[in-house]
Amino acid sequence: MTPVTFDGVNTTLNKPDSMTDEECGALPVELRYGELGINFTSCWELSEEELVLIMKTKKVYLTVYGYGMPPVAMYV
Repeated sequence: MTPVTFDGVNTTLNKPDSMTDEECGALPVELRYGELGINFTSCWELSEEELVLIMKTKKVYLTVYGYGMPPVAMYV
């Protein structure tokens, strides 16, 4: 999956200094302040191969780096 820009993008999250460009890249996001606090929305584009795999497996995986699992939301 590739992060892509979308209507609403108003900032970019840069990679941590501890990671290489191959491990992590900049992420365009929409930063909003809501009733549950600050949230970041990003948009990802799937390749044809990824679309085929999703159709076949009906699964998407999410990995979060850090200590603990922050609240996340995935949707289309």
